[in-house]
Parts: sequence; structure tokens; C-alpha cells
Amino acid sequence: MKNDYHLGPFFSGENGVLTITRRQLQLAAAAELSSGLIDYDAIENAFPFVEIVHWSGYELERAIDARSKRWTSLLDGEAKLYESMSELLRRLRASGNASLLPAHERTGRLRDEWNGTRPDRKHPYIVSLATSA
Repeated sequence: MKNDYHLGPFFSGENGVLTITRRQLQLAAAAELSSGLIDYDAIENAFPFVEIVHWSGYELERAIDARSKRWTSLLDGEAKLYESMSELLRRLRASGNASLLPAHERTGRLRDEWNGTRPDRKHPYIVSLATSA
């Protein structure tokens, strides 16, 4: 059995709308595959089920730490998504995810089947701000 792909990060624009293109997904899949961390099959052979979940502040900090200390070079595909490791780290640090409730504290999940029958999809995905204690 092969493992699920966990693709990202993807960043929203100034208006808070996130657009993910097929090319971005393919490049992110190439990066995940090249990491060698888990046994993957080619993305073309994957099930067409997707789940979209945002990173919490904790997950964001873990990613920044890992990419600053252990995975310090861009993986396959990432060089076409980000100009450099410093650009990826800058975008991670600038994201507003630290102020969001973790996804597991949301109600419901955004899941869909991307089987090629509908090339353009729009999914409303609402996030909640964490309240200060």
C-alpha cells in the first residue's frame, strides 16, 4: 500500500483567496515524492479524493523549523514554485496561519473528488481566528 500525498504549502493572495492550479499541484507532488520520506506511487495513480485543510500556527512553526534546520534546500518542483529557500521561508513567516484556529477545531471538512470531470472548482473554505485567552 502506498501513502497519501500531503501537498503544500499554498499561499493565498492579498484578498485571502487561495487559487491552486494543476501545475502547482504537480510541482508540489514532485517535491513530496523527491523527499523520499514515505513510499509513494506516481500521483497519476492516486485516488482522486482530496481534503483541503489549513495549517495551524503549530504546524506552521514546525514547517519553518524543519525548513530552516533540516531540509534546507528546495526539493524537486519547489524551485519552480519559489525562487529560493529564503523566499519559501519568508512566505511561511508572513502567512497569517498563526492567528487561525487549528483545522481540527473547525466544524466539518472540505473534501471532494477531483477525477477530471470538472476542471475548475470553487470551494468555500472558512477559517476562524483564534481568540486570545
